[in-house]
Amino acid sequence: MRQYLSKFRNYLTVLLFFSISITFAQVGINTTDPKSTLDVNGSFSLREGPALTLNNGNNTNIDLGSTIYSQYRITGPTSDFSILTFLTPNNQSAADGQLLTLINTTDYKMTIVHNQGSNANQQRRIYCPSETNFVLSDKNASVTLQYNVSESRWMVASFSSNASGIDSVTLAADELITSTNFSNVPGMNLTFTAKKNTALVLLTASGFGYTNSMSLVNLRVRNGNTTIGGTTNKVQSFDDIVGTVTAWNASFSKMLTGLTVGNTYTFQVQVQVEGIFGTPGVGIYPQTNPDSHHLTLSVLQ
Repeated sequence: MRQYLSKFRNYLTVLLFFSISITFAQVGINTTDPKSTLDVNGSFSLREGPALTLNNGNNTNIDLGSTIYSQYRITGPTSDFSILTFLTPNNQSAADGQLLTLINTTDYKMTIVHNQGSNANQQRRIYCPSETNFVLSDKNASVTLQYNVSESRWMVASFSSNASGIDSVTLAADELITSTNFSNVPGMNLTFTAKKNTALVLLTASGFGYTNSMSLVNLRVRNGNTTIGGTTNKVQSFDDIVGTVTAWNASFSKMLTGLTVGNTYTFQVQVQVEGIFGTPGVGIYPQTNPDSHHLTLSVLQ
């Protein structure tokens, strides 16, 4: 009898061992048949902590409180502000994989600063994409950070923003341009804030060329006194005696590098016409001919 009891206890021990192993391997909530380590049959919630009251300018070693939450609303700043580091005990990292979502409820620009601050505890810093500061300029934009213990840094995992990443300006009024020197096109200046250190610049145009024989339409984009790029388009008349109206179009694109994140830039469109015979002139008439005339400058980040 004792032999049978001993065997029964052994079998029971093995059964309990496998049962515990399975229990710890997969956890199901609202399901008795979990398919992964954690299988939730239904919704789950990540609670919001008390609002983080930050300061204008740089914010370092931000204290998330004694109870760490997954989501915080940011209040306090009355001008643009930056986030550099989050407080942890000296020489200790945040929990591996910890998620932290920040919601900017202010009217001011929020910048996540790349790998700066807290020299004695660099594990409190943040890594940003492309190793450049990450800027969110619109109200209620949010960014989610996740801690990576291998990198000993918070990492930008995702963000939500109403900003499209496209800044653009389009000519609204009819313009007849006859200047043989480069001159600014009225209303065609574009001011934007750099969100990255690179941007794609696009210029497209179409209109009429008035000549007695031939002319060149030259377009360019300037940043102050520096030319970013441009295009030349030849307008050819089909009647050298009485002249004619000739349609034309032009475009160019260029990847611009060396921008400073957070800085503001203003680009200006300029145009010039060169006549070979007769009196040159270029008409861009978006009001009169909206189906065929336009002039648009765009910056994509």
